[in-house]
This record gives sequence, structure tokens and C-alpha cells, in this order.
Amino acid sequence: MKIAGAFYLICLGVQSLREAVHLWRSPTPINNAVPFDPPSHDGWKRYREGLLTNALNPKIAVFYFAVLPQFIKSGDPVLLKSVLMTFCHYAMGVIWLGGIAICAGRLRSLLIRPRVKASLEAVSGLAMIGFGARLAFARVR
Repeated sequence: MKIAGAFYLICLGVQSLREAVHLWRSPTPINNAVPFDPPSHDGWKRYREGLLTNALNPKIAVFYFAVLPQFIKSGDPVLLKSVLMTFCHYAMGVIWLGGIAICAGRLRSLLIRPRVKASLEAVSGLAMIGFGARLAFARVR
């Protein structure tokens, strides 16, 4: 399983490097970049779909079952404290991911430049290859 995961990471890294080379050799002018889609009125629909997808994700339930009990003392109102901690986790996620989305939106004009895209692809490709190689040669304890 470890070797399969390492191989997958290395394949993703190589694919990313190939895309970087392609972007570097034939840069597309910014004017021909994918046009910006203005926000549509179905934003709440997308939000609800994402919320439902996240809520039905079994990894989230496992996370809450594994992490929350250690913060609940005997005699505490279990349901109330669990809901409060879940809301705090959710609020932190909204703030963090919302901040990332705002920053990415403001940096869009920079991020769509072909050389910047090629550089990001190259760096992420090298990182994935490095992670894959480290995983492949890591000793199991």
C-alpha cells in the first residue's frame, strides 16, 4: 500500500511537471485565459451541496468521534458541548477557507499568468515527487 501511494504521488508530480513544461513552452496570453465567471445566484445552492457533502463524509464523523470525547468531562452536558465544539470547528473552517478564497480571488490576475502557472505547477510537481520518494524509502516501524 505504501509503495502504491508513493507511486501515485510520483505520477502526480511527473504529470504536474509535464504540464509546467507545456505551459512554459507555449504560454497563452492572458487575454486568452479562461474568462472569469461572475458569481451567480445559485451560490447558496452550491453552499448547501458542499455542506451536505461534508456532513455525509464518514471521515468527518470519525474525526468528531475520535477528537471531541477527550474534551468532555464527566457531568458535562454531552450534546450541548459537542454541538458547541462542532460549531467552533465549522466557524474556524468557514473563516479560514473564506480567507483563502478571498485572497485567491484578489490574486487571480497574477495567478492566471502563464509563467506563474508554470512555476506553480513545477514547484508542486517537485514537492509531490519528493513526498512520494520519501514515502517510498521510509521505514515502517
